[in-house]
Amino acid sequence: MKRISPVGAALLAALLSACGSGTEPVGPDPSPVPGPGDYARTIVSDGLTRSYALHVPPAWSAGAGLPLVLAFHGTQSSPAALRAASGLDAAADELGVVVAYPAAARGDWNTECLECGSDAVLDEIDDLGFVLDLIDQLEADVGIDTRRVYVIGISNGALFVHYLACAAQRSVTAAASVAATLIAPAHIPSCDGARPVPIAFFLGSDDTFFPPAGRLAGNDIVHVRLLSIEESVETWLERDGCSGAAESEILPDAHDDGTSVRRDRYADCAAGAEVVYYAIDGGGHTWPGSPLQSGGLLGRTTRELSASDTALRFFLDHVL
Repeated sequence: MKRISPVGAALLAALLSACGSGTEPVGPDPSPVPGPGDYARTIVSDGLTRSYALHVPPAWSAGAGLPLVLAFHGTQSSPAALRAASGLDAAADELGVVVAYPAAARGDWNTECLECGSDAVLDEIDDLGFVLDLIDQLEADVGIDTRRVYVIGISNGALFVHYLACAAQRSVTAAASVAATLIAPAHIPSCDGARPVPIAFFLGSDDTFFPPAGRLAGNDIVHVRLLSIEESVETWLERDGCSGAAESEILPDAHDDGTSVRRDRYADCAAGAEVVYYAIDGGGHTWPGSPLQSGGLLGRTTRELSASDTALRFFLDHVL
């Protein structure tokens, strides 16, 4: 019987319909990039050949030392689907950022959440090692600035981002979580004593897969509780040593799309960290600002902000 996480089972059909599916083309072994453009590449990590898509912006040149964003797809999705849904390449071109889209080896990411029943967890896929190897490879092949390495993901990919922000905190400068909350019990084993990591949340009020109020999720084998967004934000406020109330702002409502956005920013945190939450009233389980059509099972996509542009600008405010 196929093993699939309780969250993954619910999200499988939804994410495939939202973002498409398919397998990334396998590219050549890593070698220095010849210039700006799009590349399909592979790397061997922990004995497995892993694939990733790479976007190098026009601002790149040898020795430029551009920032790197690692973007993680959801359960049973793909790098190609995330590129189409997020529009990250366009934002990266404007801001001069390299973007890599890693592919999961088993359809989801290993967050070491044993309660989740994830294929990657059960098969002991070393996704953490893969990410660290990939950063090293991109430093060699692209010349990225290792002081500016950022992670962003959607759904199961966002859960992996929360994990990386602690487990790989020596390499991750800042993080962003799209359409996900944390899982109870908090499944990040190596966060105690870690460096504060700036993080931004994007979550829709009408997200039925990761609802802001939290919910129970599971199947006949495992059961987990999805934390509320308040509990998830509070978890990161504690990890980042934040104090004081949020600075709240309603963003301009420039589009008649049935959504509005409130930004809560907690800036009084340790070591220059900050925690920001974009509460998207009327938004669904979608990537804010996506160029793709929304609706149906996943709900609305807000046009009031772009998660890609907003997250990249948030990232670039922080350097190790």
